[in-house]
Amino acid sequence: MNYSKYLFILIAIVGTQLFAQHAKPSNFFEIDVRNNAKVPYTNKPIGDDNFQFVIVSDRTGGHRMGVFENAMHKTNLMQPEFVLSVGDLIEGYTEDKDEIERQWKELDSMVNGLESRFFYVVGNHDFSNQTMADIWKNRLGPDYYSFKYKNTLFLCLNSEDGILGPGLASLGEEQFNYFKKVLEDNKDVKWTFVLMHQPMWTYENTGKWEEMANLLKERKHTVFAGHVHQYTHFKRNNSDYIILGTTGGISGLKGKAFGEEDHITWVTVGNGEPVITNLMLDDIEDKEFVTEASAKLFKGFTQNPAVFFEPQYITKRDNVSEMKLILRNTQPYSLSVELEAKAHNALIPEKTKINVTIPSKTTKEILIPIKEIKKIDLDNLENPLIFDAKCSFANEDASYQNWRQQVKFFPNIKYNLESSKEKIVVDGNLNEWDTFPYVVKDTINNSNISFQFNAKYNEEGVFLGVKVKNHFPDNKGETSFSAMQGITLLADVNPKEESAFNTNDIAALLKGQYLILMLAPDEESGEMLSKEVFRKMLKSNRLYKDIALDYDARYIRTKDGYDAEFKIPTDIVKLLQGNNWNSARFNITLTYKAKDGSLKRLTWQPSWDQLIPGTGMFFKEL
Repeated sequence: MNYSKYLFILIAIVGTQLFAQHAKPSNFFEIDVRNNAKVPYTNKPIGDDNFQFVIVSDRTGGHRMGVFENAMHKTNLMQPEFVLSVGDLIEGYTEDKDEIERQWKELDSMVNGLESRFFYVVGNHDFSNQTMADIWKNRLGPDYYSFKYKNTLFLCLNSEDGILGPGLASLGEEQFNYFKKVLEDNKDVKWTFVLMHQPMWTYENTGKWEEMANLLKERKHTVFAGHVHQYTHFKRNNSDYIILGTTGGISGLKGKAFGEEDHITWVTVGNGEPVITNLMLDDIEDKEFVTEASAKLFKGFTQNPAVFFEPQYITKRDNVSEMKLILRNTQPYSLSVELEAKAHNALIPEKTKINVTIPSKTTKEILIPIKEIKKIDLDNLENPLIFDAKCSFANEDASYQNWRQQVKFFPNIKYNLESSKEKIVVDGNLNEWDTFPYVVKDTINNSNISFQFNAKYNEEGVFLGVKVKNHFPDNKGETSFSAMQGITLLADVNPKEESAFNTNDIAALLKGQYLILMLAPDEESGEMLSKEVFRKMLKSNRLYKDIALDYDARYIRTKDGYDAEFKIPTDIVKLLQGNNWNSARFNITLTYKAKDGSLKRLTWQPSWDQLIPGTGMFFKEL
């Protein structure tokens, strides 16, 4: 990090703010030029009602420790008049009142460190059921509200009206009538800011939002939202509509070009259009550092990457002799790519440096022979062969002209999806399962936590059976379940050519392009978390409208851990691949609390956002 550069920018901004504060109103400004006709300063007005505020974005969905706290510290350095949020402040999605209160108290400890006033806005994680809604109102009062500061109006919406769930935002009639009156009563403000969690301008069927948007057309306004965890700047109603990135929430952190970096947003209100500046916590960007056009391009790279190694599936008996680099340019301008290989302990490519330009609407394939100087460990995908890539489009729009990425290669094992002739009942009882060939142990944290699993299919669905062993003994020598936070199954049953490039993109999840099935074992037995929430989310996708979504997950407690079963219905698989479907991609993550209180994750394969295409692919026939 270039600390000197960052410090200089901070001093410049804070200094400008302090100068403006001391210089207003304008008759407070005095300078002695000793009767000279010339003056040693520019003829720019000094605003008499300027102010600055900060917006923080999502910190949940699997928050990363320390990031939000760091953002609070950085915000204090900026000394804004106040701080706004766009929701998803706690993890939520539980009806356990004690746990909800614990999460709010944890957030309070961070927010209380701010030297500025903090305004809360409802997110789906904060307001995911009636119990959480009641606690919000008991702790914080109204779930939507407005305020005015220095002739500027702020509208804080509840996009969770009706508690429909992620991807199903709504603005109800009562809420709409409230804001309609607020707007009527404040026709002469110089600017209006709208804060919401889910970006309703990108959805359909959002209740009264369209009518709300029509009211906003009549005034100067700016809209901020979160939820998607990918920064994107839109132009709507000739105004700025902005989806913020994350401030500690779950993210692949793929970089600025993808809109995936932690940041806070600094807004300066003056006599003209507000100035919107994004602080990456180690950098500063303007409001258009990711545009709607560039966001569309880079989101397209999720399923259709521009630079990648073709997934290679082998058995443990096979040798690795070559890899195929694919360069795919779908844009109306040429693409230049410079690649350089990093050293690897087992694989040596014949070409370690590649410079190539790909014309518009062209795909180029480069076959690269490689030497296997020692037998590679196919179970150790954490050690792929990596090429650093510098990529640039011959395009005047600097928002997506250049980017850097790592292009990774590692041959994937062909995993066998077993056929089951008998019926599998998803109840957590593993009597139908004879073997569990895939074993995952926590060798890094020395926690003695492990799991093993198998995958099968029949006419009804694709199933996974998982045995979890937890060897944290309590004071009585029995297995303690306090450490166990949950087990998560990622399942992508699209054709392998598509599922191979799934990067665990949140927007794709909300569209139902892949599934997450979660269990949180804390009782003798239990079922999938938020099952109805995910069902509603999938039903909002027209693709799933006419099929039964009887996916399921259940667990039962055992002497030394717990057993779990997951089901993805065949109807979903056939819908995406056809009747002759042949593959499915999985990953399993076990989350637990270590003895020092920190959260740890034990994952079978590298997380999909590490961009090793095709990991965890199972085939019906080998």
